[in-house]
Amino acid sequence: MTSRLLAVGVLLIGTIAMSAHAAQVAVPATNAGQLKPTLAGKPVIDTVRSGPAAGEFSVVFAAPATNGTTAIASYAYSTDGGANGAVRDDAGTTTSALTITSRSDGKVLSSSTTYVVLIAAVNATGRGLPSNA
Repeated sequence: MTSRLLAVGVLLIGTIAMSAHAAQVAVPATNAGQLKPTLAGKPVIDTVRSGPAAGEFSVVFAAPATNGTTAIASYAYSTDGGANGAVRDDAGTTTSALTITSRSDGKVLSSSTTYVVLIAAVNATGRGLPSNA
């Protein structure tokens, strides 16, 4: 039986420890060392105010404490408590405030209606946890 020296890396909370073992090793064909993709955490709504133009409103928010495994690409919103969702339609894709110009079901906002607004961060894995209302 032939032995050869093989260096094996072990991940220890941000550092890499290397150790050497004399053995015959079969390398698995899986990506066992990769992280499972995760969604972003919850953004926190600070205020909701009218404008900047008539028939729209702005949601001022704080980004989630965690982006998940990839960067936040955009934010989605719901104007009906989560029944429908839409990706933001203003120019700022990842910044606060989010300007909402239509309901999350695509219909026109009404000035005489109360909306339950939720937002969620979107990364490459998908839509994250919804904010507080």
